[in-house]
Amino acid sequence: MSKKALGLDKFGVRKVMRKGDYFADSLGQFALNSIAGLVGQLTYFYTDKVGMAAGAVATVFFITKIIDAFTDIIMGNIVDHTAPGKEKYRPWILRMAIPAALVIIALFTVPSYDGMAEVLTPAVRQAIYAFSIYIPLTLFVIMFILTAMFDLEAKLPELREQTRMRKEAKN
Repeated sequence: MSKKALGLDKFGVRKVMRKGDYFADSLGQFALNSIAGLVGQLTYFYTDKVGMAAGAVATVFFITKIIDAFTDIIMGNIVDHTAPGKEKYRPWILRMAIPAALVIIALFTVPSYDGMAEVLTPAVRQAIYAFSIYIPLTLFVIMFILTAMFDLEAKLPELREQTRMRKEAKN
């Protein structure tokens, strides 16, 4: 059973998504916005619950974003060199679902520093905690998921056209 051609919208612009595509995209966007909302609460959590200085929190976020600028390019290259087709992006989204959940749980879990109390100052312990959680969240989990989702959305019209051409070639 072949699907109906998408055609043009009321402004004469070619449609690129079906209703099911919009629904699937909205679920992905909801998940990403939920993660972004949790990350937005980190400043409050780190300063009021963990006890970090606001400047230390800002420094952690700043350094992480600098590193993120470079790792985004690397991840884009990894996704671009994955085997072509619709399955080029989906595995990255699926592979990172469980690590994303684990890191989000760890984000709001303050570890106990019983054995390190004499060795490290509280500020150093807090900085290590913040870096050890925030860097994996932004650099690995969110980066892998976001890069794959954005690349998939950008390639959706091209993938749909390739599928249509393959079906026509079979007939």
